[in-house]
Amino acid sequence: MENTLVSIVIPVYNVEKYLRKCIESVLNQTYKNIQIILVNDGSTDNSPALCDEYKQMYDKVEVIHKSNGGLPDARNAGLKRAKGEYVGFIDSDDCISSNCLGKCLEIMERDDLDALVVAPSVPFREIFPYKFDSEADVSKVYDGESFLLDSGFFVVGAWCYIFKRQFWHNNNFEFYPGISYEDTQLIPWAIAHCMRIAGLIKFSCYDYIQRNGSIMNSPVNQHKIKSIAMIV
Repeated sequence: MENTLVSIVIPVYNVEKYLRKCIESVLNQTYKNIQIILVNDGSTDNSPALCDEYKQMYDKVEVIHKSNGGLPDARNAGLKRAKGEYVGFIDSDDCISSNCLGKCLEIMERDDLDALVVAPSVPFREIFPYKFDSEADVSKVYDGESFLLDSGFFVVGAWCYIFKRQFWHNNNFEFYPGISYEDTQLIPWAIAHCMRIAGLIKFSCYDYIQRNGSIMNSPVNQHKIKSIAMIV
């Protein structure tokens, strides 16, 4: 397992206050074979400099600087650079616990999963546990349709999942550019294609930050309404 590369895509836009903690939470993983892809999506604060700082310090960190195209475009750019057998997404204002990737990879390889949900049924704990029982804290394996309809574990955010990259590539998945709520457009479709998917049911390894000014916490506007209409 130690030779399996995991690619983590982190879209970055004006998050200088949160970015360092996010990157370091990935660098400090107990599992070390990680490709970290920072996609600077036209930030106007100090985020680009922070990205370059970490690139200079760590060989595993790669940086993409691009003009602002929105979150779906940034994720797509990062996915094109991903080389790992598995790929996951972390929002740049969030962080993960130190054993998150190692334990998730252990489960995915053990159960030959196309995807694993890292958001448990009671998520967003401020203090992460560092150990969990990979038998008791993981759901049974579902096919995609049963997972969506019957499991009770489905969460729409892209950050909630680690995918087998070959599965993603074989199905030509891509986030729809230029819209809000791009997770809602793509993730249910991707999950429906899974042959084998499971979810964490107790262990919280992802710290989801609710902040003012984020896409989810900004006011509804015409762009958001048009995005919802397009998705429907």
